[in-house]
Amino acid sequence: MVNKKLNLDQTIFEFGRKLKAHIGSNDTAHLPVSDDVNGFMTAVEHRQVQQIFNGRIGLDEETDILTLAPGFYVGYKLINHPGAITSDTPATWIAEVNVTSANDGRKLIEVIDNFTGYRWYRTIHTGGDISTGTGGWVRQEGEVTLWSGYSKLTSAVTLDQPLVSDTGSSYYIKIRVYYTTDYGQTGYAEGTNKRVIIDCTNLNDDVNIPSPDMLEADLEFPTTSTARVVRNKRTNFYRSHTDTIAHIKAESGAINITKIVGVK
Repeated sequence: MVNKKLNLDQTIFEFGRKLKAHIGSNDTAHLPVSDDVNGFMTAVEHRQVQQIFNGRIGLDEETDILTLAPGFYVGYKLINHPGAITSDTPATWIAEVNVTSANDGRKLIEVIDNFTGYRWYRTIHTGGDISTGTGGWVRQEGEVTLWSGYSKLTSAVTLDQPLVSDTGSSYYIKIRVYYTTDYGQTGYAEGTNKRVIIDCTNLNDDVNIPSPDMLEADLEFPTTSTARVVRNKRTNFYRSHTDTIAHIKAESGAINITKIVGVK
């Protein structure tokens, strides 16, 4: 193998060429990374990556969420916030906003209310018209388990978290109660942070009871952190053995509470 010898001028030129290829132009420290070439990020790319973890971009007040470029943001008093009274009314609470995009104007926008944890998303379809895609904000529900077990709750139980804040604001948009009856039916009912009423029916196998059982339970919250069933009844019509007259009969209830959740 023959090594080609370079004179001093050629050596300096070759060194400069390789150095320029290594550092790039515009005073970048190294050649920027691309899909095909290893390298280092530009300052813009670095900020974009940091947005994901600990460097969300702070938004000015009355920024329109629907006009944001792709990125990760935080701000308050934002326009077109899904939780505001109207689209042009600035929301007064802090929100985190995630915006990603694809080709031809398509976008996915996510808004998370920092205080309540409420979440919404919205898509914009090809062309970028905000009336396309979902055409509006879609709210995502989440459940916070406040109590779970299997009980008729004749005595009050303590919830894992209170229903309202110290200032009286509700932590949840509604309360959902899951149940199972003594006869195997399952389901859920929804209500407020004051009470939830459960209604259910059961078809009887008893020939002397020609009507279904009507089951009802009334779950109340005596305090902001306790729950108790105050009424649990089973009602039906039955026919006695001595006549054909139908009688109304009320008995102890058959509804068992299995889970109480707050819906955000």
